[in-house]
Amino acid sequence: MSIDNEEQAPEKEAGADHKRYLLVCQGLFCMGRGSYKLLGDLRQRKERGEFPGDVEIRPYYCFNGCSHGPNIVCYPEKVWFERVNPANLEQVVTYLDQGIPATDPLLNQGRVIEVVRRKAYLEIKEELGF
Repeated sequence: MSIDNEEQAPEKEAGADHKRYLLVCQGLFCMGRGSYKLLGDLRQRKERGEFPGDVEIRPYYCFNGCSHGPNIVCYPEKVWFERVNPANLEQVVTYLDQGIPATDPLLNQGRVIEVVRRKAYLEIKEELGF
């Protein structure tokens, strides 16, 4: 997990929608490593009420961090989880619910290079209309 400190998450106007997004990469390599199942598991947990109400779970085509996937990004917080698997998925959920950073080293190695993360954040920002 990494937080981009130089470019903080965008501020919302007072009274604006404060929705957060959990974006699960569905690119070829991430899907080959189980991201489709992770997306399904997260959606089931959302249906059971295991997520805060402001979190929307969405598939995302590709973040271009393929070598380090499956990748999941929490936006607008700009928190990047890499090498997510069923065993460490609970730490992603805990972050969303309680803000507790992941402790599994696989999730927060920061191996996806900065320029890739910045480009993904810009694309996400544009796609979500921030």
